[in-house]
Amino acid sequence: METIGQRVRAARVAATLSQAQLAQRVGVAQAAISRIERDETRDPGVLIVAGIARALDLSLDELVEGNALARAPRPSLEERIAALEDALARRPAE
Repeated sequence: METIGQRVRAARVAATLSQAQLAQRVGVAQAAISRIERDETRDPGVLIVAGIARALDLSLDELVEGNALARAPRPSLEERIAALEDALARRPAE
């Protein structure tokens, strides 16, 4: 069974963030992220865990319980812009 520290590390690496970058996004010291990833922090606190989840674009459930809910892949920015431009092009003239 994966620990929360292992899930944080895996998600951080997948997001190509350093511990320092994640720490800055969460508003904690890099050492705090390091301790969490090494499972040296018994209870990092709900606000820190929520901040980590938000910074890594995960739900709390995914981070805490390891229950990755099936999510549709997010369209890229280019795809979203193209869809918006298409919708605007089809809009009737006023």
